[in-house]
Amino acid sequence: MQALIFENGKQILELIQKFTKGEEIKIIDERWKNNEKTEDYPKDFPVAMNKVLIGKWNEGNLLYEFDNDGRLYKHYAGQKIPVAFWWYTFPDDLSELPEYAGEGQIKWMDSEMISLIKLTSQEASKLQIITGKSVRAFER
Repeated sequence: MQALIFENGKQILELIQKFTKGEEIKIIDERWKNNEKTEDYPKDFPVAMNKVLIGKWNEGNLLYEFDNDGRLYKHYAGQKIPVAFWWYTFPDDLSELPEYAGEGQIKWMDSEMISLIKLTSQEASKLQIITGKSVRAFER
């Protein structure tokens, strides 16, 4: 790069600098555990995959799928992309606590952040994913 600076028609400064593209450095933000994505089911995560969640769920125009392998997939551009691991417990006796529809967790692959998951009723047609104060709504 070269630059000439003029004042009242007279050159007062000349700058010459050579720029060299450096190596891209991967930055890992420890606050968000921005680690390498892994598709191996975590050893420290429960393995109770109740069949009531298995299948496809919509979040607006987005399509997700809870699979019986304990993974949550996002359908995007014709691809089925693994995005998280999940577990869920659903009541065995529905009449015992009719208002209770079970609970579980999702562990996101890219951040390892854990979100709560809850069906809104035992009908299992609406699901919430809760991360902190954020609530995402899904429907079958």
